[in-house]
Amino acid sequence: MDHAADFVRTVLGVGAGSAAHLPTMPRELSRLLLRTEELESDVRDRWGRWEFEHSDNFRRGKLREPEIDEWLAEVRGGMSAVSCAPLWPDGHSFVVCPSHDVDMVSRTWTPSQVVRSLRTALSGARGMDRTEAVLKACGRGIVYGTSRAPSSAATLERCIDIELARDVRGSYFFTVHPPGRASWYDSVYTADDPLLFGGQRRRVRDVLNEVAQAGFDVGLHGSSASATDARLLSAQREVLEDAIDGEVQTIRQHWLHWDVRATPAAQAAAGFSADSTLGFNGNVGFRAGTSFPFFLSTPDPFDAVDVLEVPLIAQEAALFGAHALGLDESLAREAVQTLVDRVASVGGVFTALVHPHSLLDDRVTSLYTWLLDYALDRGAWVASIAEVNSWWRRRANALAGAPETSSEGIGEALAS
Repeated sequence: MDHAADFVRTVLGVGAGSAAHLPTMPRELSRLLLRTEELESDVRDRWGRWEFEHSDNFRRGKLREPEIDEWLAEVRGGMSAVSCAPLWPDGHSFVVCPSHDVDMVSRTWTPSQVVRSLRTALSGARGMDRTEAVLKACGRGIVYGTSRAPSSAATLERCIDIELARDVRGSYFFTVHPPGRASWYDSVYTADDPLLFGGQRRRVRDVLNEVAQAGFDVGLHGSSASATDARLLSAQREVLEDAIDGEVQTIRQHWLHWDVRATPAAQAAAGFSADSTLGFNGNVGFRAGTSFPFFLSTPDPFDAVDVLEVPLIAQEAALFGAHALGLDESLAREAVQTLVDRVASVGGVFTALVHPHSLLDDRVTSLYTWLLDYALDRGAWVASIAEVNSWWRRRANALAGAPETSSEGIGEALAS
């Protein structure tokens, strides 16, 4: 329960010396935060993922309500404003985090990428019937064509340009192809594959470096098997760090494969400091009952780990996907606006996922540009996962070292 108490104190912006006066989070809410239901049940989908149908808050009709955040807002409402440190910098009242899983740098593949896909299919495909996998691997090349240097203009470049036009920077989670450990669902590009970016033939690693140098957050989109394998995560992180010549601190697991028993410890051991996997593939909402960042933990023995979770609230594949919600553009925008407004009302973080290759669908482009404009119009801090991680850690450290805290005091501490 100390873990939940620290979360409550940090969100409320109260110094460690004043924590004794705070109420205890209700048990049903702390269970959401600690993901107790995922520990108590072995039910998973065919890919080993915890999906929304398994969640208690879905069955109670509360999946799209940030129950923990609403309780915290009530507590904050009864406190003196001067006793609570500001949640976000520069007077922002809430946050929108744009993020992108770069499963494909282009819908068109190189011949080498087609060969990699076929090899995976022929080796057993890990998750799909071999014949079906081979047919799909061949079919992708036929439908989208092949090129020795596929263009990223309509996918990755387009996504970056949308953000640059608004002077915001999102998080881009790139994959690292895992030879010998690949599943059918893993990506097939490598750091040395060629592509057209900015009208020039480049290597993926050169693009990674350029994106990082432009101020975007470059993180890892860990392969399917890496969710429970610290060594594999470390190896993939090293590939990205070599490409950008810098540290990679953020991660989101591919296909949102996240195991409460193993993933936090694996990510911590691999050196990551922030994750944004806790969300759903088939629905939108608050898997852990909160939109606020919180530190992850290991279950047995229980121990906090130094990985900050920034929960994923909505992704375009869940909104538009035929095997998910299957919404039209109008209903998708309505759903997103409702979630953003609820997050804004409690001062939280709305983390959105848009795959760059999905921008080939005009509905996705329209929704994404609307979201950024809506966030900026509402005065949100539009920030990457890395920026939220940096701010929240500084804020938490300042609070932990303060016997008592005022808005003025924490502001001075963060500014120093």
